[in-house]
Amino acid sequence: MKHGTSPAKTPAMAEQDALRVSLFVEDELLRKGLRKQLSELAIVRLAQSCATLAELSRVLSQGQTDVLVVSGSRSAALRACLSGRSGPTPRVLVLLDESRLTSATPLDTLPADGFLLREEVTGQTLDRALAQLARNEMPMPLRLGRRLVAALQEPGRDRFPLSPLTERERETLVHLTEGLSNKQIARRLGISDHGVKRLVGNILLKLGTPNRTAAAVFALEAGLLTAPRCGAAARGERR
Repeated sequence: MKHGTSPAKTPAMAEQDALRVSLFVEDELLRKGLRKQLSELAIVRLAQSCATLAELSRVLSQGQTDVLVVSGSRSAALRACLSGRSGPTPRVLVLLDESRLTSATPLDTLPADGFLLREEVTGQTLDRALAQLARNEMPMPLRLGRRLVAALQEPGRDRFPLSPLTERERETLVHLTEGLSNKQIARRLGISDHGVKRLVGNILLKLGTPNRTAAAVFALEAGLLTAPRCGAAARGERR
């Protein structure tokens, strides 16, 4: 983690606009360093850390987390913790190791809302990433973006997702092709609006499309929805 000048706290940042950030990072030194940097940012009004899954579950149950910063190595534990939750889900900022940029491992192992390279973490990069999440944007390192673009240009993959879609993402994609809004999709799936935003973001990332309309067109042309539609119909008949 790099050391850099952190944007100082100023009265200009209203408390209600600032974020409550929790950390779920395995490395103790990294966790302490991140907490110190977060406490110095104007955009953060509460920074707390969790070393274990039990601590994370307790913190999330309190409903005082807007953004959850996690290390990529904690993907399985985080997915298990978030899958059984009801109510608002925090945005997830994943700290990726440099090695993940050159590995063949899919980047869909986390329900991520944004990415930040661990080696490039400074007060300024944290501040910028958190501000993007607050604006419902997806922070992403330039090199990761280039990797995704390069993958799109590989021969034979122009009609397939960068990573397999989950069942929930397929259901969301079906509703996108039907022209439903996020609120309508949320009611259909029985989840929060933010949960739908995260699913749509994951879909755009995996399909390599710039917006939901392009994702729907891509899915229909590539025949990605044939199986899910049949499955949905079968479920409807059983009901």
